[in-house]
Amino acid sequence: MTEVRVLWNKLKCEARELYGNHFMFLGDRCLFSLCLDKQKSINQNLLCDNPKPHEEMILKGNKITKLFNIFKNLNGPITKEELFHLVWGVPAQDKEDLAKLSHAVSRLHKEFGIRLKSKRGCYCLDQDKEAA
Repeated sequence: MTEVRVLWNKLKCEARELYGNHFMFLGDRCLFSLCLDKQKSINQNLLCDNPKPHEEMILKGNKITKLFNIFKNLNGPITKEELFHLVWGVPAQDKEDLAKLSHAVSRLHKEFGIRLKSKRGCYCLDQDKEAA
């Protein structure tokens, strides 16, 4: 912790108006807020009330088609809870809901040949298997 305090104090010396006492960041923007804004933007594009044409595609069709379109338009991982909410339109309540999602992902592979990787509570395209 001592090293962290030393580094914070160096930052305070450089820009007192941004770096306050006790690790208080006083600026408008920090790395966390920028990352949060980016994630909100991604989520908003998938869930907005007035979707753009490709977003309409994501929200239409049966559940397997929705999954297909989500992964066709999404770059990077998505949490299982977010994915469930996008496909079913309601938040996941329990393990049974996540089991439904797992079954739908299995059907996605059977119907469209798309393989997803599940890691740390997220799904993403399995690039290794897609290339094969």
